[in-house]
Amino acid sequence: LFASYHGHRELVEILLDMGANVHATDRNDWTSLHWAAQRGHVDVVCALLKGGANRRAKDAHGNMPYMVTQHTELAEALRPDAYYPEILSNGVVSTDEEEDGEEASSSSEPGTPIPKRQTITPSTPPARLATDEISAPA
Repeated sequence: LFASYHGHRELVEILLDMGANVHATDRNDWTSLHWAAQRGHVDVVCALLKGGANRRAKDAHGNMPYMVTQHTELAEALRPDAYYPEILSNGVVSTDEEEDGEEASSSSEPGTPIPKRQTITPSTPPARLATDEISAPA
């Protein structure tokens, strides 16, 4: 928590490599990800996410990390359902097609059927955070 609060990315990476619990919390249930987000430490946030930090972790007041940062791009990147609301809420991906038995077609290959629903397993999470596109506030 201390390393994340103070923006020590290298120390965070070393601690994670040595087996530190990325889900550890303080007395208010803030995780390292909450602290790094609140302090605007983009590089630490990226290291924590790569280390398995939970962007959906809630503190004692129900706040997730994206809710405690003033960094707009960081808040958007940390938002748990910004790009994949169906996947993150229920583990299922669905198309916009009606559930009437018709198959949707891929726009890249016309006529190619795709399934209406696809179960996403925890071992195949969607990649959301493009760390190279987040910049520190000026």
